[in-house]
Amino acid sequence: MGYLVTFFIFLVWLIVILRKKVLSWNSVVNIYFISVISTDIVDISLSWFFNAYKLPGYLLKDKLADYELGVVISDGFVLPITAIIFCYYMAKNLYFLRIDRKISLIFSFALMLVFIELIFRDLRFMIYVKWHTSITLILYLCGLILLTFYARRLIFYSPPVSYTTRIFFATFALNGWPGAIIEGALFKLYQYRPGIFANPSADDRITSMSILLVMSLIAAFIAPRLPSRYRGWVFIIIAVLVITFDIFLHNKGWIIYNNWNHFMLIIRFLVPNILLIFYDRWETNYERKVT
Repeated sequence: MGYLVTFFIFLVWLIVILRKKVLSWNSVVNIYFISVISTDIVDISLSWFFNAYKLPGYLLKDKLADYELGVVISDGFVLPITAIIFCYYMAKNLYFLRIDRKISLIFSFALMLVFIELIFRDLRFMIYVKWHTSITLILYLCGLILLTFYARRLIFYSPPVSYTTRIFFATFALNGWPGAIIEGALFKLYQYRPGIFANPSADDRITSMSILLVMSLIAAFIAPRLPSRYRGWVFIIIAVLVITFDIFLHNKGWIIYNNWNHFMLIIRFLVPNILLIFYDRWETNYERKVT
């Protein structure tokens, strides 16, 4: 419940900003893609690989599913919305803020997020296993400093963030969101189980994340080198390669189908990559318009 309340508060804050009509939807989507993947990779690595902390939402009876839901709400909604809000304030005032005020803005957001984490810790919405608040503060500061350098480029496209970067994060986000919901402990439709980790959720999420990283790197390496009319074929070919690879994993017993089949697997990867084609055209047209 704590995650949902936090999400609602930040969503209202974002809606107030969007009503000012300073942010384009392209900016919102790109900041979302970049932040959702950055936070997801960090959280999955820390919570499942290093077992540094857990994020129970107390919304589901199954503990593993509840932990995954906590990560989904935190990484999929709360932190990306925070990133959009931060970029708005930083980009809006970037040329007018003295360095001390920029630092003050960075620390204000970092301390706000740490304060929320401390509340979550006391309410047991975050359980420290091998973790300390000072590490959280360092991570938030690093993330916000990076966003500071790119805020104006993400908001005003002056100049825009490189196409390679945008297509990398878009590929990961569009293909990763379905997996975050339907794989593993949440809906339990299918699971990656190569046996690398004893924890089933760690085995599933880290394997899935690794496959998504490879997909995104291939897209980011090939797509920028081709004329825009051929890029769609790159995304479809990547989808076909991943589908083929997953069928191979299933035949080896490294993917467990519960309420799943090959046809659903094909849909699961084709639909996000078709959306990626539309994103690519939408983003390309907007970039040409504003630059």
